[in-house]
Amino acid sequence: MDIQQQKQHIRDIVVKPMLSMIHDFELDSYTDEDVAACQTILEAYVDSLAALANPSDEAIMEQVRKVVLQLNEWNEPNDFIETEEREWLWELIQESAVDCGLKNIPHDVTEKWREW
Repeated sequence: MDIQQQKQHIRDIVVKPMLSMIHDFELDSYTDEDVAACQTILEAYVDSLAALANPSDEAIMEQVRKVVLQLNEWNEPNDFIETEEREWLWELIQESAVDCGLKNIPHDVTEKWREW
């Protein structure tokens, strides 16, 4: 797992599109600071996966659980995550888990804990 590529993927798949939506559509439902907070959560998730010495499915799914719960909390006050963002986040979280070595891959790794 290349952590720098994963972080670039976060910027390309989540951060840039979210910022583009804010600026292109003059949204006031969330701000650049909200997007930066989401980026911080996702980068910490990638860091936690990279730090796993022996990445078992259980250890990887624990990191998935943690990031989903953090995103639930981040999303709660303003419902930032709509359908499009949900797809970006799910894809990123799933791909990172698989890249880390997840072998028993559920259809959607986030579904069990996701509130968005």
